[in-house]
Formats: sequence, C-alpha cells, structure tokens
Amino acid sequence: MLSEKEKKSIIRKIFEGSITLHNLPKNLYEATVSKLLEALDEGFGKYKNDALYKELSTNIYIFSGAKTYTQVKDISSLILDGPKLRPFNEFKKLASEKYDLYNKTYLQTEYNTAIGQAQSAVKWQEIVASKKDFPYLQRKAVMDKATSPDCAILNDIIAPVDSPIWATRSPLTHFNCRCILTKIDRFDEVRLSSSREIKEAMKATEGINPLFKGNPGVDKVVFNKSHPYFDVEKNDKKFALNNFNLPIK
Repeated sequence: MLSEKEKKSIIRKIFEGSITLHNLPKNLYEATVSKLLEALDEGFGKYKNDALYKELSTNIYIFSGAKTYTQVKDISSLILDGPKLRPFNEFKKLASEKYDLYNKTYLQTEYNTAIGQAQSAVKWQEIVASKKDFPYLQRKAVMDKATSPDCAILNDIIAPVDSPIWATRSPLTHFNCRCILTKIDRFDEVRLSSSREIKEAMKATEGINPLFKGNPGVDKVVFNKSHPYFDVEKNDKKFALNNFNLPIK
C-alpha cells in the first residue's frame, strides 16, 4: 500500500479540502486496486479464462472506487467536533487510526475474500464444464470449534449441479469461510438431499451475510452490491456510476 509519507499527505489534504468526495486520491485508489488484483491472481492460479478474469477484475476496480469514496467520507467526518473545527493534530491522530482501519484491518479481510471468491468462481467453471460426468455436488465444511452455524447446517448437502441452492449457498458463506464443493461421479451411489432437507437448510441459513448470498462463478463478482461501500450519498449515485471519475483499466 501507500507509504507513511503518502498517507500523511492524504490526511492533510482531506483536512485542507483539496481531497474531497468529488476529488478522490487516485494513488490510494490505485494501491487498493493493485492489492486486490494481486489476490485475484492468487485465487485464479494457473487457470485461464480471460472473460471471467475481466468480469472479476472490473468488479475489483469498482469496489476500490467505492472504498476510496467511503473512507474519504469517513475521514472527512472527523474534521469537525460537533460544530467546532478540530485542531489539526487531533484530527491527524483520529484520521490516521481510521485510515489504518481501512487499509490494514479491512484490506486484509478483503484480500482474503478476493482470493476465496476467485477460487470459487474458477471452481464453478470447472464444475459446469464437467457436469455431464460429475452431475452432483456435495457441500463440505471443516467441522471444528471454528465452524460457523450456517456452514454446519449446510454441511453434506448433496444436490445436482443445476440445483437452485448453489445460486445462493455456494462457498464462500462468510468471511474466512473454509467450505468447498466437491464433485460426485455419475456412477457413484449417492443419496441426494431431499427437497424438504434443502428447503429447511436454506430457511435455516436465510440470515447469512448478503455479501455471500450468491455464486461468484455465476454472478461474476467478487464483492456484490450489498457491500456497505456501495451505499453512497443520494446526490452522488450518478457520480458513482462513472466510478467516481477514477480509471478502470
């Protein structure tokens, strides 16, 4: 990410008003894009699918634009202490903490998520390509003390590749999810989950984070529109459609 000097420059420019919601720091945006594209590359590994990669990378650019907007908005809100202007040194301390939250703590989680979502998207392409010989899927969770209740409920669900359940209950199911989908050979003897079992499992997991209620291999996104970063000011919605005037390469 950016150097300490660049970080301090951004914080000062926000305080002085030269960085605003309509004049976002391009260097911070590009650093975020670069880091998350690195995660995307790691998730893809040696798999080659230019169309899929383009879709997911475009989503990374749009997500990074929304993140840059959100953190500038968040840091800008610290300029005033009630009706009064904060002293710069006080603002700098609070702004630095907020900046680190976005660009260390949050970014690490986003990085891990981008890897996992990319891996899931790649896996789905392989699942669809081989569904004639492997027509069924089984969802497998790592069952230990860290297993989430949702993943435990969905563990061992077996359904056809074309089952609607995989549109909303494919891994990842949450941040740092360890679940996978395993393919089942058409010649294997298998007991498919009943429609009642599937309905009950989906109902019981209705409360999963909307960020993960999808299938990245079908939806072609790493971060969907339910992410809080995409919740921009009403007057800026048209601005957001142009990625906040930030470039998409």
